Amino acid sequence: MVMKTNWQLWICVCMMASVFGACKQKVPAKYIDETYTLGPDDKRPFGGYITKATIDTIFTSAVLESNSNTFTKWYSKKSDEEEVGQGDMYIILSPAIRAYEKEAEDMVNYMRSGNTLVLITDALSEELEEALRIRVMNDAENLPYQMQLEMMDTRVRIKDSTQPGPKNFSYYYHPFLHAIYTGKKHKGAETIAVNSQNKPTIVRMPYGRGQLIVATNARAFGNYFLLSGQNHAYLLHMAGYFPADPYHVVWDAFYQRNINRSPEGYSVFDALFSIPPLRWSFWILLVLALIWVITNLRRRQRMIPILQPNTNTTVSFVETIAQLYFNRQDHANIARKMTTHFLDYLRTNFYMPPNIASDEWADILSQKTGLSKADAKETADLMEKAQQAEESFTSTDLFKLHAFIAQVKSVDTRKIAKAKPQGIAN
Repeated sequence: MVMKTNWQLWICVCMMASVFGACKQKVPAKYIDETYTLGPDDKRPFGGYITKATIDTIFTSAVLESNSNTFTKWYSKKSDEEEVGQGDMYIILSPAIRAYEKEAEDMVNYMRSGNTLVLITDALSEELEEALRIRVMNDAENLPYQMQLEMMDTRVRIKDSTQPGPKNFSYYYHPFLHAIYTGKKHKGAETIAVNSQNKPTIVRMPYGRGQLIVATNARAFGNYFLLSGQNHAYLLHMAGYFPADPYHVVWDAFYQRNINRSPEGYSVFDALFSIPPLRWSFWILLVLALIWVITNLRRRQRMIPILQPNTNTTVSFVETIAQLYFNRQDHANIARKMTTHFLDYLRTNFYMPPNIASDEWADILSQKTGLSKADAKETADLMEKAQQAEESFTSTDLFKLHAFIAQVKSVDTRKIAKAKPQGIAN
């Protein structure tokens, strides 16, 4: 019975292991990296490592350079250093070449000086197309979207059937539907290769003493295509049109790294207005902002209260102090302070000396202020009495002194001669 139970247990364990093994998720297959860079050091399927290595091998005797600046900066520097000669070659291998107007003009001047410009790309900027008078177009845009995604055995071929070696080159991927249109202005333009629709994919055009070689369907110069069968011969056919012995071979590294470069003069507003919903949103927000500004032109804030002017509290302070002295019956003290202030007033306005004890001082006060001699003599006596007496100085004396001082201060000093009397000591 025990033996039978063990066998049943083993059978259950085996069945469960089989179920878990069947349900175990399989490791997904590794997909091909389709990143399209054509970078000279990129060894992925659509990198440009094979193209650069092949051309560098062909021109082993040339000086190989790499330029990471715009063509204009490189061309200006070489022109200043007088290193732009004849028979040199400049190669741009990039999915798109976004050159500006001045850069395109310098490329044309470079070729007219007797040099070769090689462009391997699927798109040119409008400025470059206008300067070179060519167009690179993608005919796949005219096909339904499903057909654009379809993969097949796509091919290109060398147009001159008299050339030695293989003429047809193919691989399994999206079809080669880019084409080069030169127009009738290019005399001497030569088609080197065509796609399956018999449209030019490699074109050679003379420019002055130099030449322009343009190749589209640039994936044909990627690692995947060139390593398929005998497809490397496609690159060698194009290289047969390069100068035989160039002194400099310059590889561009700027445009390949800036394939998403904004067009010349392109601003944020251009990007905004290129999308209809964003364009309408912008105008609606602008109108709403204008309405808000117009309706809020009137300043909104609480009423500003009118501030009362500051009052001069000096007089009130003096009156309070004087009232304090008067209530304490300290008349002599008040009189002494009045005397000190009055003497300073006489010195400033009438140039009188403060020597009230002098017999002549009362006469001078009468002459200067217009007081009668009796009033001037009584004023001097009261002032001297305030300096000497404490309790004998009564409120009546204080009022008289105040009246005399007020009478003197009421005199118009402009009508009184201010000449200092002779013989009066200060």
